[in-house]
Amino acid sequence: MKISKVPSKENILLVGFPSNGLVGTFAISYLIDNLGMKEIGEINHPDLPPVLFVENGEILPPIRIYKKNNIFVIISVLPFDPYLAYDFTESILEYCKKMIFKK
Repeated sequence: MKISKVPSKENILLVGFPSNGLVGTFAISYLIDNLGMKEIGEINHPDLPPVLFVENGEILPPIRIYKKNNIFVIISVLPFDPYLAYDFTESILEYCKKMIFKK
């Protein structure tokens, strides 16, 4: 299945976190690979466990930001702690205001 271009000039943000069945992570991973998205950053939080992942010999942070054209994605390979939900959502909103949806 090939994904076609999104006919929009507006920036689009998709977020995928592991949940039941890992659907969010799988869907976002598929988009990253299929669209050839490039990693542009990472998200850290002081209450996240100190974890790094290795993929194809490359060290990766657990929460990454990717971009291709006007599509941005945030993917996490760590299950999300509901205790951090409010702070984390505020961090994503601030990032979006500054970097993605700036006019």
